Amino acid sequence: MLFRCNILALVVAPKSSRKKVMIWDDHLNRCIGELLFRSEMKVVRFRTNRIVVVMLQKIYVYNLSDLKLIHQIETLENLQGLCEISQMGTAVLVCLGLQRGYVRVERYGTRKCKHIMAHNLGVTFIALMNDGKLMIICKSVCGYYIHNYAFLLYHAFMLISQTDCN
Repeated sequence: MLFRCNILALVVAPKSSRKKVMIWDDHLNRCIGELLFRSEMKVVRFRTNRIVVVMLQKIYVYNLSDLKLIHQIETLENLQGLCEISQMGTAVLVCLGLQRGYVRVERYGTRKCKHIMAHNLGVTFIALMNDGKLMIICKSVCGYYIHNYAFLLYHAFMLISQTDCN
């Protein structure tokens, strides 16, 4: 559900294949749009004016109003569906890059794209603040406990803090 509004994204999964997204308006009590894919989706993300569909090696960004495709992004194999989009201000999308350990940052207001070398190991977690100015990226587990994650903290996509498990 998108904030406190009446729009929902429903992933229709016949026979355990997640290939269809229905955009449902709960106020009208009907489907207002559909997106159909040939391969299985990993994650669907919402913003007030965008819908982001994450596939295994590709991300599709659509306008929510007319479901027009506005951007396709190639990524490294993304089994976990790692992708975040900011909820306020200029749209910022963070996802895996094309190389292991890299993340891609798209700023849609300025049409700028930045590739950040996050870790030499694979990225396992991405978090983005609502305004898109603060991002946390974690790499693979170094030990048996979740507090043994190494992380990078970015503000406006400049590194401000780093910790490692060594």
